Amino acid sequence: MLFKPTFSVTERLLETQPQLIEAEMQDIEHTRLNRAMHMHDDRVEIRLIRRGNGMHIIDGRTYATQAGDILIFHPYVLHDECADQVAGVEILGCSIGNIRIKNRKPNHILPDDCSPVIRGGWCTQETEALLSMIYEGQMKTPKVTQEMQEHLISTLVLLLYQAGTLNRELYQGKVYEVSRAIQDYIDQHYLEEIVISDIAQHLHMGESYLSHTFKKATGYSILQYVIRRRIGEAQSWLLMSELPITDIATKVGYNSVSHFHNAFRKAVGMTPQQYRTYWRHQ
Repeated sequence: MLFKPTFSVTERLLETQPQLIEAEMQDIEHTRLNRAMHMHDDRVEIRLIRRGNGMHIIDGRTYATQAGDILIFHPYVLHDECADQVAGVEILGCSIGNIRIKNRKPNHILPDDCSPVIRGGWCTQETEALLSMIYEGQMKTPKVTQEMQEHLISTLVLLLYQAGTLNRELYQGKVYEVSRAIQDYIDQHYLEEIVISDIAQHLHMGESYLSHTFKKATGYSILQYVIRRRIGEAQSWLLMSELPITDIATKVGYNSVSHFHNAFRKAVGMTPQQYRTYWRHQ
């Protein structure tokens, strides 16, 4: 049975009508192409894993994800999406903007101290039903009118608001704090040449301790994280611009185009040009 907010709940929490930016369905073949570190500034992304499993890094934390999990990516939150290369993942999701929930930041559904992964449970079926109808509405299915689409989107936002509140997870612990500080430094300097000694000096900590702590928190070494951060930025440029690949390589911190090609192929599974061509034809 779908969660149905009463008008009083809607009026009390939602201060605007959320707007659908995009609804999508990704099959296992699509998601085997890893999407490295990236973020958005104008939307919240919602992903339901229908089948398979993978690994996601969201705001500096690593999550082993599986069927039934609901992932929520808020604006300006870096996330790294990596499907299991054998099982892959099948995803149903959407991107929504113009969300104003009382006492929340714009386009934020969950509080800052809440896990961005809602584990499979009481709201999974409801979320899948809503996302399916929203996707059908985007495909101009006659049975989903514009008015229905707006109600579906509002209901989804309120459902996840409630689910997140019930599954709140406080972000505490020294490991996460150190990892977050390292990530912040990398995010500010990833276009430059980064060496661990610079981070250690900046944070007044030992190099070995930093490396071990970051690996424990994220599953990646510091160098691997820097590479995925650069490749994630490159993927965004490839998808959203017509810039030549040589220019994109420079923009994301590579002085050598061949090094950029090698790093991109290793992270994504194809060359930058193949990646651009593949997604342009989807």
